[in-house]
Amino acid sequence: MNATPDKDVNTIAIIGAGPVGMLLSLELARHKYIKVILIEREKDTTIFPKMEVVNSRTLEFLKRIDNGMLLQKIRETGNSVTDKFVKKFYTSSAKWELGSWVWNSVAEQQKISKFENNGTKSPEPYCRISQYLMEPILMERCLQDPYIAVTRGEEFIDYVEHDTHVVLNLRNIASSKARTINTKYLVGCDG
Repeated sequence: MNATPDKDVNTIAIIGAGPVGMLLSLELARHKYIKVILIEREKDTTIFPKMEVVNSRTLEFLKRIDNGMLLQKIRETGNSVTDKFVKKFYTSSAKWELGSWVWNSVAEQQKISKFENNGTKSPEPYCRISQYLMEPILMERCLQDPYIAVTRGEEFIDYVEHDTHVVLNLRNIASSKARTINTKYLVGCDG
């Protein structure tokens, strides 16, 4: 969707196009009657990741989008499903190891969850993928969705809440041009 929905009762503005903002946009767009305006200050996805592992519950949400095709693409881009995940704890970078924590590989956890179907194991074990690899995949999918309007390079300044809508004040980073938009709801996912 290239046009910005304005004064639409089913429009939700999401500030922040990181993994959380994009996943929320995709989840809301699945309902087909909600229009999302995804607003991001940066022109491109991050190159300085904060995220390295996606947890099970997030993957369960991803599986609901595009009949699991988005999840499959993320898993294919991340670490191999046969790699174990080892987390080590040190007193400092040059000192002693205090301990380590080893997770089964994704493939091993998937086998276990098939046999222990008692609610304690997720059918979608964790995925090791860096944020800088995952964000472009999510952004590509958001840009394809007709219910999501993505605006990048635009800064959220403030908002005014009314009984029936929210007025957002935004500013283009490159031109400093200001604009306002009206939405039904506002969600902050900007870290």
